[in-house]
Formats: sequence, structure tokens, C-alpha cells
Amino acid sequence: MLYLILRTEMKVELIIEIVLLFIALYLAFFKSYLTEKGKSAALKEDLEDLTREIESVKNEFVKEQEMMKTDLQRILDNEISYRSEERDAIIKYHGIVNQWLYSILEVSLSNYDKTNISELIKIRNSNSSFYAKTGIAKSKILLLVEDSALIKSANDLFLHVMHFHYWADEVFLKYQHNCEKQKSLTDRFIIVIKNYEENEELAKAMAIDEQNLKAEQKKIYEEYIKTDRNLELEKTQPFKSDFETLAKEYLKN
Repeated sequence: MLYLILRTEMKVELIIEIVLLFIALYLAFFKSYLTEKGKSAALKEDLEDLTREIESVKNEFVKEQEMMKTDLQRILDNEISYRSEERDAIIKYHGIVNQWLYSILEVSLSNYDKTNISELIKIRNSNSSFYAKTGIAKSKILLLVEDSALIKSANDLFLHVMHFHYWADEVFLKYQHNCEKQKSLTDRFIIVIKNYEENEELAKAMAIDEQNLKAEQKKIYEEYIKTDRNLELEKTQPFKSDFETLAKEYLKN
């Protein structure tokens, strides 16, 4: 009986030892598995974090690139726009200066007399309007152009064309006054001639005055058209040529 009990106890102990061994082996294997599993999960999590970080940096880089491209394009557009405005200002100034000169030169005094004085006044006013137009065009050059030599040339040209305008307009005004005197004399003569016998001497004096006015008118015209106009115009040409040379060089760069 004791033998059976001992034998049974030995079997139980053996079974327990075997069970414990299996438990130990299982725990050892499972722990290792859990550790490796944990490492794998941690590595996976780290990789996911790193991937997210890389994507974030990549997205930020792409965003910065797009912003940089936009800024560069805006700068380029502004530069192109500025250059275009600058070019237009130079070309417009040159054009309006020439219009001013041509408008003066196109005035033919022989087309005006005591019958159309208002037309002469109208053309004088039209020519005078170029003073403001050219001044505004010149102010754009002062604002946009950075070349000091070209700016000085524009100022010099404006000054000398303005002098030519004032000189020519003074001649036109003198011619206009002559026509106005002739018209006034004619209006008075019409009244006087109605009673010619009583006003014969006055009528003759008025006729002489008219002849003198016409002679003066002719002299004004001939001096202007044959001599003085060309001499005064020549004074503007070196400054016009200088501006055109500098403008061409500047626009090519």
C-alpha cells in the first residue's frame, strides 16, 4: 500500500515536473514571441511615424516650392509690366514731342486772314494744349526711367521745344492782331463809305492804313516761313537727336 502511494506520488511529481517544464518552455517561447512581436509592432509604429514625418516634410517642401514659384512669377510679371510701362513712356514721349513740333510747323499763315481769325485762334489753342500733354508724358519718364542721361535729355528736349512753341506762337499772335486790325478797319470803312462825300479824306486814310496792314501781314508771313522758322526749328534738333539716340540704346538693353 505504501509502495503504491509512493509510486503514485512519484508519478504525480513527474507529471507536475513535466507540466512545469512545458509551462516553462511555453512561457519562454511565448515571452520571446511577445518580445519580438512588441519589437515588430514598435518598429512598424516607428516606420509609420517616420513615413508621416517624411510626407509632412515633403508636403511642406512642395508647398514652399509652389509659394516660391508664385512669388518669382509675380516678381517676373511685375518686372515685365514695369519694363513695358517704361518702354511705353519713352515711346509716347517721343511721339507727343514730334506731334507738338509738327502741329506748329503745319500752321500755314497764308490760310488765315481777317475773315477767319477764329480759326487761327483755335489752332493756337490746339498747339498750346501740347504743353500740358508733353509735360505729363515727361513726368512718366521721370517716374519710371532710371537712366539719368536719358532723363536729362528728355528735360532738355522739352525745354527747347517749348521755346520754339513760344517763339512761333508769338509770331502767330502778331499775325492774328494784324488780321484783327484789318477786320476792325474794314468794319469801320463800311460805315464811312456810306457817306463817302463827307468822309472822303477819312476813307482815303483808312485805305492807306489797310495797305500798310497788308504789307505788314506779308512781311510777318515771309519772315516766318522763309527765314526765322527754320532757324528756330534748328535749335531743337540737336536735343531731339540726342534723346532719340539715348532712347534707342536704352530700349535695346
